[in-house]
Amino acid sequence: MYVCICNALNEGRVREVVANGCETVGEVYRACGAYPQCGKCSCTIVDMLRAHRGGNEPAALAAD
Repeated sequence: MYVCICNALNEGRVREVVANGCETVGEVYRACGAYPQCGKCSCTIVDMLRAHRGGNEPAALAAD
């Protein structure tokens, strides 16, 4: 599944960079060599970050 259509980032790639230590949406973009464009994927990336960390992360994950 594509997480970010603008940058052609799929779920597997996002999970990979999150597992390798990315903790914010900005870090995910940078690790993927991408830049935020429309921003619609940010919520999905935040959800993936929270799920990876056990679902108890603060809302500040989106801040960067």
